[in-house]
Amino acid sequence: MPTTNFNLPKIENTNTADVVRDLNALADATDVAIKVAKDKADAAVPTSQKGAPSGVATLGTDGKVPTAQLPTIATTATDITITDANDYYTSTKVEGALAELGQTLAGTRTSLISTAQQLGVM
Repeated sequence: MPTTNFNLPKIENTNTADVVRDLNALADATDVAIKVAKDKADAAVPTSQKGAPSGVATLGTDGKVPTAQLPTIATTATDITITDANDYYTSTKVEGALAELGQTLAGTRTSLISTAQQLGVM
């Protein structure tokens, strides 16, 4: 009668004990069970999908995903929206809001220079 979970052999009550034979049988059965478990674990993510596009990222020696396996990040902000509860900007996109901010700063700079010139500090 084998064990329930791993089908390991049990010694029948009617058999005489042969410790070496029984331990060898147990070792062989354990070895087979471990091999089956390892094969299933290895097959869970095929090697061909590890580190491959549309597959599963691997980890480098530093424990991090290598840069080559990371997606390219957009370098423009044209598709990023902005929430402006105080209505500081007319644009709903980050790029437009930054342009408006630049215009405001340029206007403020011009105003500060003009004021400084009028006060004679510049």
